[in-house]
Amino acid sequence: MSKLYSINRSDERWVISAPLIPSTKPDRQLRITAMHAVFNAIGYCLRAGCQWRLLPRNARAFWTVYGYFQVWQRSGTCQAIHGRLRGDLREPLGRRLSKGFEARSQTSEA
Repeated sequence: MSKLYSINRSDERWVISAPLIPSTKPDRQLRITAMHAVFNAIGYCLRAGCQWRLLPRNARAFWTVYGYFQVWQRSGTCQAIHGRLRGDLREPLGRRLSKGFEARSQTSEA
């Protein structure tokens, strides 16, 4: 995969995330867009905090990238990818995989 962005997602992250991305479009047609490029472009926008229209000119068309982002947001794919990547980062550090605070099981009984 060529480096199109200054903030490129690693191949390791792609290997972890790729199985979570649907293999066909919602209308069951095969894809003609390279999902690795879309994954990198979404990562660039989210990491850089830039507008979709400000993707580098040699990237995919911004409306294609944003369209996939919207579909993945609605279908839960973005959350699944985030959860998988987050878990893979937390486990080696010996941290819990659960997100947020635990509900207190011991409440005052007064």
